[in-house]
Amino acid sequence: MFRSVLDSLRDRLGERWGRHVGRAATLPPYLSDDDALDGPPPKGGAAETLLWTANRGSGPLPATGALALAGLALYRLGLQLAEDDVAARGLAALLGEAKRSLNPSGMWVEQSTVRHLQMTGAYAEAWLLARRYGRGEKKPIEAVLRPMLAVLPALCLPGGMPLIGGLPDPTAAATLAGLLPGGGEAGWVGTLPADERAALLALRDGERLHDLERLRPEGWLRFDIGRWAGLWHVHPEGRSAKDGLTHHDFGSFEIHFGHEPIFIDPGAPPIGSPEAEAERARSASFHSNLTLGGQGTYAAAGDGAPPRLRAEYDGVSLSHDGFATLGGPKMAERRWVFDGPTMTIADAIQGTGRHRIERHLVTPAAVAVDGETAILHFGDGRLVLQADAVCLATSTTGWTAGGQARPLTVINFAVETNLPWRGLLNLSFETA
Repeated sequence: MFRSVLDSLRDRLGERWGRHVGRAATLPPYLSDDDALDGPPPKGGAAETLLWTANRGSGPLPATGALALAGLALYRLGLQLAEDDVAARGLAALLGEAKRSLNPSGMWVEQSTVRHLQMTGAYAEAWLLARRYGRGEKKPIEAVLRPMLAVLPALCLPGGMPLIGGLPDPTAAATLAGLLPGGGEAGWVGTLPADERAALLALRDGERLHDLERLRPEGWLRFDIGRWAGLWHVHPEGRSAKDGLTHHDFGSFEIHFGHEPIFIDPGAPPIGSPEAEAERARSASFHSNLTLGGQGTYAAAGDGAPPRLRAEYDGVSLSHDGFATLGGPKMAERRWVFDGPTMTIADAIQGTGRHRIERHLVTPAAVAVDGETAILHFGDGRLVLQADAVCLATSTTGWTAGGQARPLTVINFAVETNLPWRGLLNLSFETA
């Protein structure tokens, strides 16, 4: 029955149906009036995606923001075209996917900071649509949106939001910057009518996740001490699967000193990039973490005991059994300790046998190395890194939030040694 409703819309709109659907399935800014239908034709399959979403059964499906975005498209179309059945089906998809894909903290389940921002924008638009059309579902949509907005300040470090996980759309970060703390009226928010903009900004500014511990069981940890601020990501089940937006970034982190990003997530290439490039972006050795024999931890999602990520009085600790799934030792631990302008990264791996251990740090800074010392140059100063192994700095390519290539440097410390093993990196920020 519902398919016949959509078919009738297709008949009435003719060629405009495809443009409607194509624009409706993208990120904000969404359609605000009929003039927006004169844009470029959509990518193939968008209409079919909506039809499938509208008619799909209740069987098990992977958690994905694509289904919620399609639901938003249906909801918007239904309201704009006064088709209550279409709007109701879109609303059901929106609320159903929120129930299935939203963690208790308010963080979207797909392990990607940009995806969470993208989905927050989607539910923000749904809330504004309900408000604009005087719909009763404004309250249940708001109940979903509030915790999503509250998470965003925890994801944003002083120098910007880390790009952890995949990049679902290269326009998301810039378009939705107005939803971030300090974003003002940037991007889509600034294009809204004055009353809608004021309402959304009031909602944004009134939400903040005060109990950051709620994020930790879901694989995220925010830690601030002095001028240091960091965001850590550990998949709660260990290393993630190859598909989706998750990366093999177990134990990876982004750390800023003041507003200066020191060690960062390298980001991800835009969707449609060559698979070899995408695979490199997902790999363990392309993130700031530790590998054993060239491999990251956890052979597959769910293998081994769950990792233990904790905030402590002077830093952060991570312990896990993830190397055991690769036939390696059974316990590894890393601690980040902060004291004034200094930071120490201490590693320990238990076990036996001889292994190649590599520590990787990804930085946007210009790097000069001399034996076991590396100097990282920033605008406001420099970071002196003293290691227990020879430093090797390699230029590489990362990506901005918009999917553009950017130069980065990977600092590598490799040792071939018998286990058990301990390693120590001492870092001190010196102001220019």
